[in-house]
Formats: sequence, structure tokens, C-alpha cells
Amino acid sequence: MAFYLHRGFEPYVDRAVPILLSMLSDGAVSVREAACQAVVACMRCSSYLGLSRVVSELVKQLNESKWTCKAGGLQLLGAMAEIAPRALYVQFPEVMPAIRDTLADTHPKVKEQAEAALKALCTIVEYPEVAVMIDHVQAAIISPVAKMADCIEEMMDITFVNAVDEPPLELVVPILGRAL
Repeated sequence: MAFYLHRGFEPYVDRAVPILLSMLSDGAVSVREAACQAVVACMRCSSYLGLSRVVSELVKQLNESKWTCKAGGLQLLGAMAEIAPRALYVQFPEVMPAIRDTLADTHPKVKEQAEAALKALCTIVEYPEVAVMIDHVQAAIISPVAKMADCIEEMMDITFVNAVDEPPLELVVPILGRAL
């Protein structure tokens, strides 16, 4: 329906997305894939305001206990980075703590999807000082014990001259806090 109605479907996104996200816990892979495709269709037809509501639902999904729900939510956040990077950029402070939490998940598929989502999210951060060291930042977030020193060394070589908004800080401050 979202595909045919486009923006006309947006009033129903609030009701449809939670139902579709609940289908991510289904045992059948085909049902989970169809649910992901339907949520992507909902995201494509939503306005900026509708997308912010979808992001909130996706973050709630990352707190679920089932690994399929977490992996599906992470996959959808990665897709959203391509579909609506500006809307996700504004929601970055809400999304990044949830991504960091899922990186510590014990299930390998959740961890794999969290790494993919982190990489997709890092592509939307256009802050010049952080963009030059984004690979080091990603590595330090993914494996803090092994890569933290390299990232701190890289940060010490950079002079920050531009005004910093929340998304780059959401990437850098946890690394600095952990290094202290």
C-alpha cells in the first residue's frame, strides 16, 4: 500500500511500522525479509516527521530480547542511512547509544548487523575533522580494547576548527571518555 499511496500512506505509518517490526521475531526468514521490505517502503513514502517516528520505533526494536528483532532493526537503520540521511542525522544522538549497546551483543549476527549499521551511519557524518579519521573511530567503537590507542593517536593529530554539532560528538566523545 505504501508503494502505491506514497505520501498518502504516511498517516498510517504510526500504526503499520510497529506491527511490521513485530514480524521480525517470526521464525520464517521469508516473513522477516518481507517485514523489512515493507518498513523500507514505509520509510520511502514518509516525510521528515514520519521518519523521525520510524527511527524512534527502530531504536525501541534494538532493546528487544530476540536477536532477530535486533538484527532486523539494525538492518533497517543501515537502510535508512541511504534512504533518508538527513532525517537520520538529526536522530543520531538517539541512535548511536543503541548501536553501541548492540555492538556488545553476544549473538554474532546481531554484532555483524551492528557493525554494518555503524558503517552506514558513519557515512552520513560530514564533519570534516571527523571524516578524515572515521575509519579509526569506527574501529575504536567496534573493538575498543584493540583499537582505542590508534584512534586516540589519530585524534591528537587533528585540530578542530569547525563548529561541532551533536552527531560528530556522539562518535568522538565516548571514545575520549573511555580513554580517560
